[in-house]
Amino acid sequence: MPQPTQRNLAELLDAYHDYLFSRVSQVRILGEVDEHELKDVFVELSVVDQCTPPPHAAFLSLMDSAMRRRFNPLTAGKRDEAPEMSDPHEKETKHRVRPDELLRRRTKAIITGAPGCGKTTLLKYLALQTHEQGRLAVWLELKAIDRPLFAQAEAVAAHSGHLILAELWLKHLQTQLSLSVAEIKILRAHWQEKFQAHEITVLLDGFDELQDEAIERSLNKCVDQFVSALHDNTLLISTRPYAQERLGHERLQELEIEPLNQREIEAFLNCYYPHDAAIKSLLKTLRERSSLGELLHVPLLLGVVLRLHRENSFTDERLKLYEAIIADLINKLDRSKSVNRRFKINDAALRLDFLKFLAFERLLHDPLDQEKQEANRIVFSYDLLNEKARTFLAREYPSHNPRDLANDALATALLREVGTDYAFTHLTLQEYLAARAFAAFYQKKGNEFDGLNIFCRAYPQSYDGRNGSPADDIGRLEQRRQALRRIRTLA
Repeated sequence: MPQPTQRNLAELLDAYHDYLFSRVSQVRILGEVDEHELKDVFVELSVVDQCTPPPHAAFLSLMDSAMRRRFNPLTAGKRDEAPEMSDPHEKETKHRVRPDELLRRRTKAIITGAPGCGKTTLLKYLALQTHEQGRLAVWLELKAIDRPLFAQAEAVAAHSGHLILAELWLKHLQTQLSLSVAEIKILRAHWQEKFQAHEITVLLDGFDELQDEAIERSLNKCVDQFVSALHDNTLLISTRPYAQERLGHERLQELEIEPLNQREIEAFLNCYYPHDAAIKSLLKTLRERSSLGELLHVPLLLGVVLRLHRENSFTDERLKLYEAIIADLINKLDRSKSVNRRFKINDAALRLDFLKFLAFERLLHDPLDQEKQEANRIVFSYDLLNEKARTFLAREYPSHNPRDLANDALATALLREVGTDYAFTHLTLQEYLAARAFAAFYQKKGNEFDGLNIFCRAYPQSYDGRNGSPADDIGRLEQRRQALRRIRTLA
C-alpha cells in the first residue's frame, strides 16, 4: 500500500485553517437549527476589569453583574433597572477594553461572565481576527482535552524542553488532522518561529468544563509555564465565574463580559435579522420597557425573545414573557446538545411541573449551609437530577421512570450543560419557576410560617438577624413577609 504523501507547511496550515474555521466561523441562536456566519453577526461586547469578588462569590459569580445587583429579592426597587442604569461610581472605576484590544501584545487574561453572555463567541471572533492579521491562532476547546493527551504532551515537553502548551496543541491536532511524525515536526518548528516573533494568540475555551482535578492541575502548570516565559504573545482563557477560583491567576489579568446595553441589544437584533421590518417595533418596546433588561441583556435569551417576536408570541408584560419563553423551550429539543430523539414521556405539562419542583427545591428549599455549597443551588449533577425526578414522581406519577423524566428535562433548552453538571438556562427563569412552585406550596400549606422558614433558609447570609438591633430584626421580619407576598403574585 502506498504511503500518504507528506504535506509541506503551506498544506498543513491550509488544513489547520479549514479545521479552525469549522470550529469558530459560525454561531447558533438557542432553539434555532440554522447557524450564522460569525463575521456577519458579531456584536462588539463590553469587556471590563473584574472587581474583587464579594463574599459568597461562588454563588453570586454564577450571575452577570446586572443579575448580581438584583438577586436580593427584598430590593424590589432595583429589580427593574436596565444594565446601563447601574451605579455611576461603579462605571467610573471600571476600565473598559475593546475586544480587538485583547489581541495586542502581552495580553494574558481570564475572560469570565455569566452563562450565555458570549464568552465562546468572543473567543471565536478573536480567533478569526488573529488569522486575518497573519498570526497563529491556537484554538483549544478544553472539554476535548483528556488526561492521556495531557500526559503525552507533558512527557514530550519534558524531553524536548518545549512548552507544554505547544505540545498539547500538536497532540490535539495529530488526531484532528491525521498528522504524521514528520508533519508534527514541521508544525512544531512553525510554532517556535511564530512564538519568537510574538505572533501567537492562544485561546483556551471553557476552563469551567474541566471536571478532572488532575487535568486542572496540569492546565494550571501549562498556563503558568507559558505566562512565565519571556515573550509578548497573547493568552486568553474563558470560564464561567464559579470555576475561576480553581484557575491560578496570579499573573493573569481578570476581565468580565458585561450584560448587553441598549445599544448592543439593538446591534444584535439588526445583525441577526437585518431585513426584518418588525424589529423596529420590538426595539421600540425594549427602549420603553427597561424592566425586560434582566432577560435581554445576555445574547443567549435575547435570541429566544427575538424568535418569539417573529412568531408573534412576544409580550411586553414581563411575567407573561417568562411564561411564553418557558412554554416555548419546554416543548423544544435542544439541538445544541446533539439531541436526536423524541421525548420519552410525551407530556409537556409534566416536564414543566418537574422543572418548577426542581427550581424550587434547589433555590429555596434544600438546606445548603456551607458557603462553598451555595453554587449548588444553581449547578447540580445528573445523579441529583435523577433523585429529584424520583421524589417528584413518587408523589403522583409512580408509573413513570424517573430516569426518563430526568433525561427529558435535560433534552429541553431550559437546562444547559455546565461541564459534566447542569444548570437552568438563565437564573431569571429558575427564579420564575421556583416562584410558581413556591406560590403553589404556600397556598396549599396555608401557613405563612412554613413559607417564611423556607425563604429565610434560602438567604441566611443576608437576613439572619445577626447584624442589627432588635428593632432591625422586626423590620427584617416584616420585609420578609412582604417579600413572600410579592413572590406569591408571580404565579
